[in-house]
Amino acid sequence: VIGSVHYLKTDCGYIPVDENPEILIKAAKRHYNGDMYILVNDYYETVSRVVEVTKANIIGHFDLIKKFNREGCLFDESDPRYTTAVKKALDRLLTYDVPFEINTGAISRGYRNDPYPSVEWISYIKDHGGRFVLSSDSHSTETLCFKFPEYTKMM
Repeated sequence: VIGSVHYLKTDCGYIPVDENPEILIKAAKRHYNGDMYILVNDYYETVSRVVEVTKANIIGHFDLIKKFNREGCLFDESDPRYTTAVKKALDRLLTYDVPFEINTGAISRGYRNDPYPSVEWISYIKDHGGRFVLSSDSHSTETLCFKFPEYTKMM
């Protein structure tokens, strides 16, 4: 079982994190006083519990929240508010000794130039004893093993 987070629960229902950037912007305004970093923190807090809640065998597309964040249009991925939330979630998840998925699906579909998790976070996970599995999250036969040779080297 691959455990992943695609929705954030709010007092008014659920917010999809990977549908389109406009939904995230509206959600930040409506539920987080316009602060995207509070939304991001809520996302990573939710992700940090994915193994506990789902009993997953694999942690799926860990940083999916960045799907529409090309060139930092939604938030700065180097901002301490972002990196602190990521590290806190990773540190909690690493205690479960469950492998992380390196997912190349967003690259093959043109959303991203990097996998989930980002190369920086792959290094962090690896440096802290984490393990990986490769996934293309493919939606077609042409992309079934998309960029596997490149990311196999990082494992």
